Amino acid sequence: MNDFWGILLGAILAVGGGAANDEIASLRERRRERRAISVSISDELTEITQILNKIKTVWEATHTLIPSYIRDLKSCTSAYDALRQRLFLIKNEDIRKSITTFYRDLKSAVNSDARKAGSLSKNEDAQKEQQEIANKFIAFIAEADSIKSKLK
Repeated sequence: MNDFWGILLGAILAVGGGAANDEIASLRERRRERRAISVSISDELTEITQILNKIKTVWEATHTLIPSYIRDLKSCTSAYDALRQRLFLIKNEDIRKSITTFYRDLKSAVNSDARKAGSLSKNEDAQKEQQEIANKFIAFIAEADSIKSKLK
């Protein structure tokens, strides 16, 4: 009878140990994926910030918006697009919301303003519109930097 209890206890411990090992491996994998998501988004935000800084530099020097810079921003969202369905792995809801809002607003601004940028008109209305577009894109720099610092 002692053999029976020993075998039963051994089986229970083996099953419990196997389940615990699987759970620990799953937790490690989620942690690795969460880190990979953070690094990918952070790297992409660095690239976006570089383009936004070019827009800012050119605007401040020449009061001209370069449409190709704005269009380049659209191609800098591939990491977000690929990882959007996995953002739930980022535990902090505020960070997830900030990321989603930032990319939504950036894409919206690119889609609505890329064709308006670069007007050669020097009339007051055209310059005012160009100033508003420039300010909108320059404001994204602070947002991107804020999200990057939260992801670290």
